[in-house]
Amino acid sequence: MSIHALSRQYNLKLDTWYPADIKQVHKPDFNIDCHNLSIQEVINKAILSTYDVLQDDKLLRRSPREFEELRENYPLRREFHAYSPHLLNDTENISLVLNALGFCIPSDNYQI
Repeated sequence: MSIHALSRQYNLKLDTWYPADIKQVHKPDFNIDCHNLSIQEVINKAILSTYDVLQDDKLLRRSPREFEELRENYPLRREFHAYSPHLLNDTENISLVLNALGFCIPSDNYQI
């Protein structure tokens, strides 16, 4: 996203550039049952389904002195558009919120 933003700002013509060595997401699709969950709880589940930020927190708390090493070896973290959450019991049309955050929402999740 940063490269694309810089490209647009400075007319670098890199709008379609994408790094060649980035692998596809292992599990791009996942289910979230929205029954009895607030919008915030669904958002939390969606984000934690894409990357376990709590694992990063645990590693840093365990070894704060290793911050630079952890940072140098930080695992690849994909953007939300690489993931497609399937929402079950989406009574508040939470799919629109997740879509606004960048998630790729399957068309069968949208309610009319």
